[in-house]
Amino acid sequence: MNMRLRRSGRKLLFVHDAEIKFIVRDSLPALWKRQFLAGYWKPYINRKSRKHFLLRHLIPGVFSLFLTVLLLTSFCSVVIACIFGSVLALYIFGLAVECAGDKVKLKEYPVMFLIFFIIHYAYGLGILLGVGKK
Repeated sequence: MNMRLRRSGRKLLFVHDAEIKFIVRDSLPALWKRQFLAGYWKPYINRKSRKHFLLRHLIPGVFSLFLTVLLLTSFCSVVIACIFGSVLALYIFGLAVECAGDKVKLKEYPVMFLIFFIIHYAYGLGILLGVGKK
């Protein structure tokens, strides 16, 4: 909506005391669907707004592709399985550092890991499948 307003010559007003109702997804499948669709339609929105598809938009897609390829090929080689495990461990370590910085309780880490993984992987998968969409 911001894009359409600005394109039509209008200006946006920032109101400090405005309130927003945020709808939290009530299940992990609903979160998956939301993130996948957000990634899937991102290339379309960028084409429509005539913005360049930035490298930062491809990073989640590369992450999802990389993990998927490593997982599927890890059954063929111990080395690839170790690489897959190392990448996953590095990802989990990064999430743990982020959770610690946000003062997340230790008992909530497993759920947070699952939520973050769904957010990143589903969005990236959506990006990959949405890039070729006309």
